[in-house]
Amino acid sequence: MSELEILLQLQDQDLELDRLRLEIDRIEERKQLSQAKSSIDLIDAKLDEISRFKKEFSKKLKELDTEIEKVSARISRLEDQIRSGQVPNVKDQVAVMHEMDQLSSVKNQAEENMLEIMESVEKLDLQARELESQKLPITNTVAELESQIQVKVQALEQEINSHLPNRESIYSTLTTALRSKYETLRGKLGGMAVAQILDGKCSGCHLTIPTTEKEKIIHSTGESISNCEQCGRMLIYLPQSGTE
Repeated sequence: MSELEILLQLQDQDLELDRLRLEIDRIEERKQLSQAKSSIDLIDAKLDEISRFKKEFSKKLKELDTEIEKVSARISRLEDQIRSGQVPNVKDQVAVMHEMDQLSSVKNQAEENMLEIMESVEKLDLQARELESQKLPITNTVAELESQIQVKVQALEQEINSHLPNRESIYSTLTTALRSKYETLRGKLGGMAVAQILDGKCSGCHLTIPTTEKEKIIHSTGESISNCEQCGRMLIYLPQSGTE
């Protein structure tokens, strides 16, 4: 068997390995998994937004609570002053009462604001619960898909591993120079470093091979390697490959 025929065998092994690795990347469930994870990401983004709003509301509630405490304390002091007779002057009493009315209005408004915020927080909590209920089945789906993918990946990797010893056995029979040339061309030419002459054409790029070059390859003893003038692949002729 010539080195080119060995290379062709090696290429068959590598193309099959490429197919299996590509199949791992293109496992059908991966697309479904990506879509499910995108849905979870959207839900998580909404939950994060709700969390930010709740933090802002919590801060505002603390500010209002502090304000109410201060206003209530001021109202209480003013009431004590009136009850204890510390404000005997009628004019001053009227002023104190006016201030108390103003403070009561401020307090009432703050309490109303607190109620509105608390209602908003309740609505946010409800939205969060609804989002979590939507997220749960999707999370379960993600786990199922990941499990299915893992099973398929393991099966394909097992098949890949079954090819490797034969591939390495073939590869080890080649010279270092030929290995290097094969790997270089394979990297440049979509995994196909070797092409057969079929019906007078390169099976890689389908360029018609000049008659003289074709005859040279057909009758070659394997001491030299010819490359396709168009694609650069190493050319090999197998009598059973096609009628010449």
